[in-house]
Amino acid sequence: MFHLVSLFISSALAAGPVVAPGINSSRVVPGRKVTSEEVAQKLSSVKVITIGHIDGPHGARFKQSALASLNKEKQGQYRTAADVGASAVGGLGQAAAAATGIAAAGSGVVGAGIVAKKAEGVVEGGSEKAAARLDGVDRHPAEGFGILPDGGPTTADRIRAGAEKVADRQGALDGAAKVAGAVGAAQVETALGLGKDAAKVTAAFFRAGVEGNSPRFVGVHLPIEAKADGEGDASITAKVNLKKLPDEEYIKKEKKKKRDKNGKVVKDSDGKIVWIVVEIPCTKRTVEIRINSRLSLPAGDVIAKTSYSATEVDDVCGKKRMQKIKSPEQMATHHVGAAGGVWGQFIQPQMDSIRLKFFPTGSTALGIDHILQNRHAAGMCLLKDAQSHDEKDAAAHYNQAIAYEAWGIYSDALTHFVIAEQDPAFSKGRWDNGAGRIRSRNTELALMKTAYGMVPQPTAFPHAETCPSVDRTGAKAVTKRVDFKDGAGGDDIRRLYEGEQIKVLRTEGKWAEVEQLDGSVGWVKAKRAFK
Repeated sequence: MFHLVSLFISSALAAGPVVAPGINSSRVVPGRKVTSEEVAQKLSSVKVITIGHIDGPHGARFKQSALASLNKEKQGQYRTAADVGASAVGGLGQAAAAATGIAAAGSGVVGAGIVAKKAEGVVEGGSEKAAARLDGVDRHPAEGFGILPDGGPTTADRIRAGAEKVADRQGALDGAAKVAGAVGAAQVETALGLGKDAAKVTAAFFRAGVEGNSPRFVGVHLPIEAKADGEGDASITAKVNLKKLPDEEYIKKEKKKKRDKNGKVVKDSDGKIVWIVVEIPCTKRTVEIRINSRLSLPAGDVIAKTSYSATEVDDVCGKKRMQKIKSPEQMATHHVGAAGGVWGQFIQPQMDSIRLKFFPTGSTALGIDHILQNRHAAGMCLLKDAQSHDEKDAAAHYNQAIAYEAWGIYSDALTHFVIAEQDPAFSKGRWDNGAGRIRSRNTELALMKTAYGMVPQPTAFPHAETCPSVDRTGAKAVTKRVDFKDGAGGDDIRRLYEGEQIKVLRTEGKWAEVEQLDGSVGWVKAKRAFK
């Protein structure tokens, strides 16, 4: 019999455990101010933006920040919130924190600053919710808007390099092993067995090591260039207003050691230090800052505008406080820079990264497992088989929609979301609004076409030419969630969901050798699987 696992070189058994029902997907969206067809039409003629007159202090700072924000290729968000939290639960937080000092925000290293004990505690609690947060795979629509790596050192390379420098931190490695064992992460345990190699431990939880992942985007193709001066199709102008409030004078009381005229600490007859209370004059200065800026066409038609407001306080004590306290202009410096620095995210297209959450059930979990190993064709065959057995299987429709959305096949995703959302389970909580998300995506694509002339490249799902038939003869439904192992008492492959169909091939004591619907074979505890 031809099994689904034959669609791929590696089988489900060889791939290791997957407990993450989610796909991290990055796609390019319009700038934050490009929210209507009217704005998009105005922006459609703009290829070059110049920075015009800045009325008020720190005009050069505003101009510098605006230019930098508009011309940087790394626009937007490249990681999801779930991405960060997942790595802490999975042990990467602990391994990376011990292995490298690279900052998460600057390098894309997930978990570089996450406290190890928290990660251990969450996983050791045995929470299904915690396990579900583990990373899945990266799948980004190949629409042609994002910039791909040029083949230089990746974030994973930098992590490994950092890990090698501190491979002797035995405690951190033991902690990573403890976390790995709690979630059945056999690949990490294997790495630990190979000479306690910190680099391998870290890489084991890094998604870059999952074969078939989409490479992480490193930037966005920018349709608009910004220049400091010269001719442009539109210009940014700004007005900086500073309002200094009256200075507040007050006295701060401070306990200090008493000293004689020679500076020596004074003590009483019992040899104890004498303390005195001194009054120190202080000045508190408050400045209200308001910066209005706009992007306009040469004829004066406003494309977008924004207002930045802040209150800055400087508080200085001592006799020389008036020489030390900042002037209103000094207090406004970084705020003026911040006001100029928002224009990139407002006007240029942005990367947006979201977590697409699967909904595993007895009929769909095996298909999801294949997709989370980047065996998308086999996974889709199994989901379609589930649908063929029950056209009203909302989970089969919903999970197909998630897979299609990750690939950028939005029309098919919308069809399946609409069907799935007829079921109440997909109209609440984290699972709702898939159809709404696709409609919003279609609106975003239309706005980008108008504003930037950006049109997505054609995308296609890697369907199998023919899905092999799934033989359910003699299959039994799992009645309780159970671990599917590579041998009687062996390592976990994955966790079976209630309702999954498996065939019992033979029994050996309390263990049963079983075959999944894709033809892969493993072992379960018989009494737990079939109560």
